[in-house]
Amino acid sequence: MRIHRLCIASLLLAASTGCVRDEKEESDNSTSGTVSDGGSAGGDDGGSGDDGGSGDDGGSGDDGGSGDDGGSGDDGGSGDDGGSGDDGGSGDDGGSGDDGGSDDGGEPMDIDPEDLDGYTWDLVLSEGTITEPPTVGVLISSLFTDSILLGVTDVDTGTLDMAVAVGSPTLSGHEVGDILPLGEADFSAPPDFEIDGTGYILYYPYDGVGIPFEDPFFVGEMSRDAATLVAVEFTARLDTRETGPLFGLGSAETAVCELVMSLGVNCVDCADGETLCLDLAIDWTDAELAPGLSLE
Repeated sequence: MRIHRLCIASLLLAASTGCVRDEKEESDNSTSGTVSDGGSAGGDDGGSGDDGGSGDDGGSGDDGGSGDDGGSGDDGGSGDDGGSGDDGGSGDDGGSGDDGGSDDGGEPMDIDPEDLDGYTWDLVLSEGTITEPPTVGVLISSLFTDSILLGVTDVDTGTLDMAVAVGSPTLSGHEVGDILPLGEADFSAPPDFEIDGTGYILYYPYDGVGIPFEDPFFVGEMSRDAATLVAVEFTARLDTRETGPLFGLGSAETAVCELVMSLGVNCVDCADGETLCLDLAIDWTDAELAPGLSLE
């Protein structure tokens, strides 16, 4: 019975469809025969009419993929609102506009670089933070009772001539030791500077012993008025050979390296190849000018 009912329903549906088609064909033939819903490609019922695949509502017609509302039309991906239009990534609001970064480094300075000639900053060793060597920084900090004085001795375009000396504090300022010229510092992106003293040795005097600081290197940033070094790092290799007696370890050249090795710190090669130096790094913030002091 179910099969019989399905067959009858199919016959009724087919008949109904046929009647609708016959009525529409008669209506279409009474006009110009150019509009149809048919499935053939080229006839009156073909796919090229107004409702066909390429007609007004078709894939390429007024409502089609490439028509007025299409992917490439006024609202399309490349139209007025498209990715490359007025609001596109490279337009007026793009990443390389007027608000972009500068290649000149930090903030501009309030002082003419020429006026830096003769400036000297006071790097008080007891106020610095020893970051190298690890663990034993407290041990060697007991030796650091003086200052390192870092000064400008000449100014040129993009460079500063700089010098360094050890300064012992006095009631009237500093007693300045031997001045060591370090040559040209990079000042191409003021207020940042960098001076590489590779090949030079700064001797730090303590209790009759001149402690060598090999290859002194400074990198820092001045304040806008150069009244302070807002950040500066000093690195060098500290030769330990003569420092044993300062720690009560005797006069053996290896005494300090043997001590720090027991604390997990290894000595490194000195300039002459002997493994008797310690890497030294000290940071300061807001190191001030030494008033009236010049290393020229």
